[in-house]
Parts: sequence; C-alpha cells; structure tokens
Amino acid sequence: IDDPAVQAMSGEWRFELQTTGGEIPGARAWGHLTLLVNRRAPPLYQAAYVVDSGTPQLVSFFASQTPDASGSWTDDSLLLHMTSSDATPIEWRGARQGDSVSGTWRMHQRAAGDWSGTFTLRRP
Repeated sequence: IDDPAVQAMSGEWRFELQTTGGEIPGARAWGHLTLLVNRRAPPLYQAAYVVDSGTPQLVSFFASQTPDASGSWTDDSLLLHMTSSDATPIEWRGARQGDSVSGTWRMHQRAAGDWSGTFTLRRP
C-alpha cells in the first residue's frame, strides 16, 4: 500500500486515554501502540499495545485483555477495534491532526455496562 497517509500512520505511538463514562470517570492510562500495515487483506492495520501506567482499575482491565487490535484508515480518520479476551467490543475512533490522532473510545460489557472516553496518540 503506497498511500503516504497510510504509511504515515504506521509505526510506534504513545497513547493516553481517559474515561468520561463508566464506573470510574476520569480514570487515565498511558501506553504504547504499534500499527503495522497489513498488505495482504483487510483490515488495513494490525496493532499491538501495552498499557504502561495509570489508574489501577483501568490498567488492570486493559492488562487482562489480548493486547492486539486491527484497524482501518479513511481520509483523516482512524478506526481501531481492540481484541477483547471476553468478546467485549472496544472501539477507538479518531482523526489525525498533524503528528497526533485524537478521538473517542467506547466499550460495552453486559456485567459492567458501558465505558467510554477520549484518547490521544502521539509519536514517542
């Protein structure tokens, strides 16, 4: 895939996310996300992530998940679907603004209800 915009998204990113809904509003977490272009088939990106630090409950939740994702890029928008170990859909939607991507994330669990918030990706 030779699209410069797609290539520009590849590689390592630092992320910060914050909850705006759910059991612990205002919880924060920080980590790393690596996006790799998948040249064989959709989705466009495969990703792996690590949560380094943050509010213990949020760090614990993400640490209990399978640390991979898949995603796509259209125009200036990134969509990531995080793989969840318990089939809980976790979706990140964001828009690129210069050297960063900002947006919202959302997760729905039957037992724990909806969680949502904001995120920012920046180059390390």
